[in-house]
Amino acid sequence: MKRLFATGRIGISLLAVGISALATVMLAPIPAAASGSPGSETVSPSSVFVGSTHDLVFTFQPNQAVVGLLTVRNSPSWTAFSASPGPGHIGGLTSTCTKAAITGIGATAITVALNCRSGQIESFSYFGASAPLSPQTSTFVTSLQSPGGSGQLAAQPVVQVEPGPASSIRLTLSSNTVTAQVSTELLGPQTVTATAAVADPFGNPMTSEPVLLATSGDASVSLVTNNGDGTYAATITASSQPDSGEAIVASDGALQATQILTETPYVSLYYPSSSTCLQWGYSCFFDFLNTYGFAQGETVNVTFAGTEVGACVPTYNDYLQTTVCQVSFFLPAEPLGAYEVVATGASSGYAASTAFVQDS
Repeated sequence: MKRLFATGRIGISLLAVGISALATVMLAPIPAAASGSPGSETVSPSSVFVGSTHDLVFTFQPNQAVVGLLTVRNSPSWTAFSASPGPGHIGGLTSTCTKAAITGIGATAITVALNCRSGQIESFSYFGASAPLSPQTSTFVTSLQSPGGSGQLAAQPVVQVEPGPASSIRLTLSSNTVTAQVSTELLGPQTVTATAAVADPFGNPMTSEPVLLATSGDASVSLVTNNGDGTYAATITASSQPDSGEAIVASDGALQATQILTETPYVSLYYPSSSTCLQWGYSCFFDFLNTYGFAQGETVNVTFAGTEVGACVPTYNDYLQTTVCQVSFFLPAEPLGAYEVVATGASSGYAASTAFVQDS
């Protein structure tokens, strides 16, 4: 009897040691080097637009025999997990494993009991899940607790939340007026910058859109530059022809935005350099340069201080690379101070004016 009792004590001691060792093994991390990864968890779709709603499918694929509890944690800003029908509902469990059953559903995590062999799969659905409203990489942290150890899986389910789709485009011009192009000898190139901004329904910038910029008139448009922040820019260079209603159009597929650009005529008055012209009572001539505001070949009537003093027809000047209209007339006998010189097209009605000051 004493011997049998002693033997029983030894057996109980050995059992206690065994349970202690098993507990130690269960709490230890999964030894990747010894056993490799027990499997991977994937999710589909793996890329969605911000604010969109999807039925996500999570799938576990073991690389070896697995018995234990699989826990999938929700990613921040997604719809909370739910056991009830509606947004976030967890269900649709399918499996080729020996055993697979959902054993717990919380707002932030679900647990699945598994008994799987390599080559088998387990999957469940996350119905009516709404993605966050800002772009991000959403990881649904997945871990496995088994007699072989506990820890996160090496391959985690990740959903890339992208901005989009593009829903709005806005166009701005650095200026809605520009002087009609003249020779660089006189004024230099005249330009404005057109900038289009593209966003999704939640205001997130769309940074990789095929934005086009075009004009309805004679102005030229440069290649579009992607600024990398959801804006796209191009340089608009004025033509030589005035235009009061030139549409600058930005487009991104079916999205369009329009700004109106006005190309204003540039008519400058050149004073003569002759000293005799500066003396009252002497003949003087005035040159109107870059007279593109007038119709080709039309007569331009010129007034000085409200009095018509002559007329001219613009002609092209090779040296100045622009059109010139010249008129000669006698200045008043006495200086009267400031005068307005006005040139008016006889047929077009277009008028250009400049101030002339002569005090002595």
